[in-house]
Amino acid sequence: MKTIKQFFEALLDLIYLLITVPFIFIRWTWRKFRGWWSRRKTWAKVALVILFIFILFGDTGIWRIKRIFNPSYWDTQLTDYTSVHHFYNDNCRLYDDFNEKYITPNYKWISPVLDNEDYDDTLTVFCDKNNKRGYLNAYTGEVVIEPQYDAAWVFSDGLAAVKKDNMIGFINKDGELVIPFNFKHNKREYDYDYIDYGFHNGYCYMIGDNGYQGVINKSGEWCIEPNYYHISRDWRYNGFRTYSEEALQGYINKNLDVIFPDEYYNIDITSDGYILTKDNRMWKEDFDGNVTIPFMFEFMNNMDYVVGYDNDGNEIYKVSDTYKYYYVADLCGIYNVKTQEVVTPAIYTDVDMLGEDMFEVEIDNCGTYIFIP
Repeated sequence: MKTIKQFFEALLDLIYLLITVPFIFIRWTWRKFRGWWSRRKTWAKVALVILFIFILFGDTGIWRIKRIFNPSYWDTQLTDYTSVHHFYNDNCRLYDDFNEKYITPNYKWISPVLDNEDYDDTLTVFCDKNNKRGYLNAYTGEVVIEPQYDAAWVFSDGLAAVKKDNMIGFINKDGELVIPFNFKHNKREYDYDYIDYGFHNGYCYMIGDNGYQGVINKSGEWCIEPNYYHISRDWRYNGFRTYSEEALQGYINKNLDVIFPDEYYNIDITSDGYILTKDNRMWKEDFDGNVTIPFMFEFMNNMDYVVGYDNDGNEIYKVSDTYKYYYVADLCGIYNVKTQEVVTPAIYTDVDMLGEDMFEVEIDNCGTYIFIP
């Protein structure tokens, strides 16, 4: 019994110590702080006032005050004079920056005016609470075309694409239907699925009923039949790059003449002709189809091989003055710089030199090497 009593007494002493030590420390700290504060309270108060003013009127403070009275979480500059204020409730309004007032009711979203000369227009798309799209004046907020479309795109070349019942047509700035709803809105699930449905220099990309892409004119007629996996514009020469499902390229000029079918790995256009890559070859032709440079490459590097070992057993290499390897279409071949002849076409994924006139080449990254004496 005596042992148990001593144990509980020690336990009570420990509990008392755990309670009193923090209390004593807090009391000692408070006395020290009170003495420090009594000596420096004037300067401390001044510092606190300055800090409060900075928070209240600094950029951070102003931002917080704005969010209290105007709970928008980001602003988008729409024009030089207006911006779109986006709110926490997934609504937005058009704001007149010059007169500092809102000029539209709440909408779900207002599309930004694209910074592109092809979209130089005062109208932009907006979406109302019923998920219908219309057009408003980006400067005044006035609704020019009432929301009535399931989808809508920005104006370009005086026309805008709109969608109803999954069909696409084109309207003018008065809301009049210029090109009927003759085109099915095919959503393509692959890399080249983005089409802006905007006219550029009188032409617009469009997807046909077969899911392939072509080009229409302002009469809604196919001027390039929808036979291509993807078409993109060549902005320098106003032509069209065409692509097959295998991502092979072709080219159609601004007169809609097919210059090259979509059978090339790459087509580059220069001021004096075309640089073509096909079947692991690269060459240049002028605009009349004459070959001007029969052999070209993406880049060329030196080759070296082991000629011996030093005293530490390290390999000693010699750079070949005869052979180099070159790359075309991500594959490499061997080139004789003395005779300026192609030793092998660019069909290998790796090339190593084993000796002065002996090579080891790899095909298709499969780890299978072939020796070329």
